Amino acid sequence: MIIINLLKKRKKYLSKIFLFFEEINLLNKKYIPKKIQKNLLRKYKPIYSFFKNNFQNKNIKKFIQIYSNLENYIQIQNSIYLKNQLQNYEDLLNDIDGKSLDFQQKMAVLSEETNNLVIARCW
Repeated sequence: MIIINLLKKRKKYLSKIFLFFEEINLLNKKYIPKKIQKNLLRKYKPIYSFFKNNFQNKNIKKFIQIYSNLENYIQIQNSIYLKNQLQNYEDLLNDIDGKSLDFQQKMAVLSEETNNLVIARCW
């Protein structure tokens, strides 16, 4: 009975690993705020705990690698996203009513980490 329950749990968790990959792939197309990172860690923690010492196939291994380094993974993805967005919107951010945003203001606008009010001083 215990083995049957473990097999059922394993099957259920394997399907959730694919959902994790789908979520990560969707998130890679935008900036990932800390709140979403924390939600991912909380949501997939039971799966990580179940498989962390027993990665029998490549999907489990990939899940363990990404989940265990999720903060770093997201930081890298966010850097790539921000660099691309900075290039895409450079003209717009450099000419707002004849004024240019500084780097910190540009990052605040592009990151969407929280609701921001960006004030550009006019001299």
